[in-house]
Amino acid sequence: MSANGWPTFLIKMKIKAAIFDTDEVLLRREEFFSRRLSREYNVPLENILQFFDNEFQLCTIGRADLREELKKYMTKWSWKKSVEELMEYWFSGENKPELLDKDLMEQITRFRKRGIKVIVVTNNEKYRTADIIKKLNLLDKFDHVISSAHVGFRKADKEFWQYVLNKINIRPEEVYYWDDCLNDVKVASQMGIQAFVYTNFQNFKKDIVRKDYKL
Repeated sequence: MSANGWPTFLIKMKIKAAIFDTDEVLLRREEFFSRRLSREYNVPLENILQFFDNEFQLCTIGRADLREELKKYMTKWSWKKSVEELMEYWFSGENKPELLDKDLMEQITRFRKRGIKVIVVTNNEKYRTADIIKKLNLLDKFDHVISSAHVGFRKADKEFWQYVLNKINIRPEEVYYWDDCLNDVKVASQMGIQAFVYTNFQNFKKDIVRKDYKL
């Protein structure tokens, strides 16, 4: 461990960009919207997950509009207010500044002070992406926020990572990436990015870069 609290590998490694997933990495949600809606409005969870397994997937790559798709489910979900109020109910429960991982954000600030670009990536549709950026003030904290809704591909697609690499113009071996989804980590690794599964802040700080490290 170095004097400033960084693990030795973070001091020695040749890193020019650090990429972080949003949900369950930067943003530690207390409860998913689907479970909250099910609990508070007595809606069967399977009725909500049907939307996330189908229409929502198209929204996350910009091929459907969340506002329009939610209208189809309002009766099934016992929602009697407007679709805009449903979206605010959803976003207000998940996009809270106090849910940002404070320890991780402090380390990200240290990255920026060392001249390392920091980037947020997310599988999200355009409205929640905009809400996250605004409420969490991400454009002041990160160099780029890249959403699947704007790219047209998700993090499980190589095309997403090619877009990211073109955007930041940095060689993949000089890019480090943390995500809680193993599959997304594997795809990024296949593009040459140094990618790691994120579980918690303490594990993030450990010497995870070693010769025998394998996914």
